[in-house]
Formats: sequence, C-alpha cells, structure tokens
Amino acid sequence: GALANRHYSAKELEKAKSYYYTLMGWDAKGVPSPEKLQELGIE
Repeated sequence: GALANRHYSAKELEKAKSYYYTLMGWDAKGVPSPEKLQELGIE
C-alpha cells in the first residue's frame, strides 16, 4: 500500500495513540472513562 515503507517515530505513534484513546472515550492508559462505561451500559 501507499504507506508500506513508512516509518513512524515514537512521538508520532504516541500522538496517534492519544488521539485514538480520546476518540474512544478512554484515559491515557487506555481505560474507558466512567462516562463511556455508562454510555455502553456496563456500569
């Protein structure tokens, strides 16, 4: 694919992970927030 030989720095990966966690409603460790759990009907 277009990104097959693309290498990402640790800083770029951390930024992407942080953005993804935010979109998912998770904290910095990847744990769902209480609001997200409630939204999902888990707690």
